[in-house]
Formats: sequence, C-alpha cells, structure tokens
Amino acid sequence: MSLLNHYVIALSLTSLTTFLLGIFVHFRDKKRTINWTFALYSISIAVWSGGEAIAATISDKNTALLLWRLNHVGVIFISILFLHFVFALLDIREKKRRIILYIGYIFSFIFLITDCSNLLISKVLPKFSFKSLIEPG
Repeated sequence: MSLLNHYVIALSLTSLTTFLLGIFVHFRDKKRTINWTFALYSISIAVWSGGEAIAATISDKNTALLLWRLNHVGVIFISILFLHFVFALLDIREKKRRIILYIGYIFSFIFLITDCSNLLISKVLPKFSFKSLIEPG
C-alpha cells in the first residue's frame, strides 16, 4: 500500500468521524449555541479532510485545483469556528467576545475571497507520490 493510500484513508476516516460527531452533537439539542458551533466546527474539519482526500488523488489539474480550493473553505473557517465554540463552551458573553468574533469572521471571509484567486493557491502539481498538491500563491 502506497503513502497516498494511507493518506487518503486517514483523511477519509477523519472526515467521516468528525462529520458524524458534529451531526450527532447538533441533533442532541439544536438550539444550544455550544451544539451548533461544535457542529459547524466539526463539519469544517470534515470538509477540509474529505476534500483533501479527494483532491490529492485527482490527476486532472483543473478539477484538482477546484477541489483544493473547495477544501480550503473548510480550512479557512476551522480557527474562527473553534474560537466561537470555545466562547460558547466557557459561556463568555462579554462585549469584547462579540468584537473578536466579528473581526475573526471578517478575516475568514477575506481569506474566502482570496481562495477564489491565485493569491492562496496558485496551481497544483504532481509531487512525491501524490497526483496533485498545491503550490502556494
């Protein structure tokens, strides 16, 4: 079994388990902030790992580039969703919290916009045993 196969299996399992965990927690009590923030955080990880598992195995450069950019949507939101979850977990409700979250989400959306250009990912290339890996912008 090659390195690529191990990598894809690990990413696929990560994607599946975090997605299922996030959905399970969300449906335990949909209205609690802690549940839906954890679910969104988990789904963000699932999008990242699942997208990378698929993108690394695609030979077509255009399709691979699109999949890498889609997988980075998950990557972009992991940190701010984790912070939002931690604030909900610790029940921090200060005004500073709201400002920090607004700033964090604004930066995330700026990175999301740059994800559509060559600034974040310029191209994909076959590297090592992977069919496509990103070349940073």
